[in-house]
Amino acid sequence: MSNPTPTTRTARSSGELTPAEVEGVLAAHRRILEALVAIAVKARGPGLLDDLADHLGTEDHQEDPGVEPDAAFATERIADAEVKRLLRAVRDGLSTAGGGDTGASPSSLA
Repeated sequence: MSNPTPTTRTARSSGELTPAEVEGVLAAHRRILEALVAIAVKARGPGLLDDLADHLGTEDHQEDPGVEPDAAFATERIADAEVKRLLRAVRDGLSTAGGGDTGASPSSLA
């Protein structure tokens, strides 16, 4: 792994992350989450993906966002879309591997 740039060290020492660092952290968390969900699906069965989709979905249309949704509704829609993308990625990864490898070997997580 390459040494951090001076900007990175400064950002970390001040407790703030640069936009590139935030993007990297989110990407790493997503990879770990995908791997964990895939492992759980292998242990419990494919119904877990449907259970997660049902439990995490917030599109129940109980509230009307109005003509222009506020930031809270926009954030929820983005989160809903990300949950769907993540679950789809796990489902696709499992089906491509025939229920086998998730693509997240221990060495790729180190």
